[in-house]
Amino acid sequence: MYENFTYESLLNEKLKLVDDTIDKRQGSIIFDTLAPNSAESVQMYINMNMLMDRTFADTATGEDLDRRVWERNITRNSATCAQVKAVFTGENDVYINSVNIGDRFSGGGNDYTVIEKISDGCFKLMCEKAGESGNLYKGTILPVEYVEGLLKAEITDIIVYGEEEESDESLRNRYFSSFETKAFGGNIEDYKKLFKSIEGVGGCKVYPAYYGGGTVRVVILNNGFNTPEGTLVEDVQEYVDPQPKGSGIGAVPIGHNVTVEAAGVVTVNISFTLTIDEGYDKEFIESLAKDKIEEYFSELRESWENENSITVRRSRIEMKVLEVEGVIDIEDILLNDSTENIIIDSDKIPVLGTVNNI
Repeated sequence: MYENFTYESLLNEKLKLVDDTIDKRQGSIIFDTLAPNSAESVQMYINMNMLMDRTFADTATGEDLDRRVWERNITRNSATCAQVKAVFTGENDVYINSVNIGDRFSGGGNDYTVIEKISDGCFKLMCEKAGESGNLYKGTILPVEYVEGLLKAEITDIIVYGEEEESDESLRNRYFSSFETKAFGGNIEDYKKLFKSIEGVGGCKVYPAYYGGGTVRVVILNNGFNTPEGTLVEDVQEYVDPQPKGSGIGAVPIGHNVTVEAAGVVTVNISFTLTIDEGYDKEFIESLAKDKIEEYFSELRESWENENSITVRRSRIEMKVLEVEGVIDIEDILLNDSTENIIIDSDKIPVLGTVNNI
């Protein structure tokens, strides 16, 4: 807004206001008086411009953005801790239950605390460090203190993905989205807002009156944008509408009979023929190509809640693989042994299966 104000332009404007019969050359009393004033004026405009950027949501960052979005009753999502499933066994691979709530284990550079028993020998643990680091490790964990009868402890699945503190861009998008739709009294937007505020839920689709009058079906993804694992569906159901359904005990309005379901999965196996530049390792290039395809599948899953259906396209796979340095060409792309794109139903997500370079 004030970018056009410079030291030179301000000084020239001030000098123009002085009568030409007075000496205004550089080094004169008038020039030497107005020059520092112009420099101070420029700094004032710089500060005013910075203040404008800090004031409005499209340019504000950090605490300034927090204060702006709070006016819409929106707050930045804090970093969350990953919750994992771990299996504990003793001699002869027999499940043991001598693990107690509060016991601590270490593995993959993180510490974990037991928070819940899932079944015999199977417990839910929470990573003690908030953020995405708890999503990265599956494998052996060691007890911080002795656990009777324990020979092996292993993290097998991620139940709830840990998340970093919400970024400025994500928070800004939520702020502007709040002006576009109105969440009120159990409408679809209200349901989306409710479900996406629940820890562990990354996406949802809401189907009013799906099983008859007064019913609501909600299909969810976890916050890793995959089909929920462990007890997430049961936990969400218990929170929003426990038994007896529709009684108003949960978070949804009285009379709403809500059924929470996990999104289904369609596994897509891919094969193709790569032409690889000389001097590049074939296995390494194939690994990078698979990473690029997985990146594409992740993008599809993240867009799932806003799409009626998802189409896995051969052309997009071709584009992704050609981004890999060392790949000259890709031909004969097959999706589940077919040359056709794969259209996936509304309530399912694509998951990458095998990737073969024939």
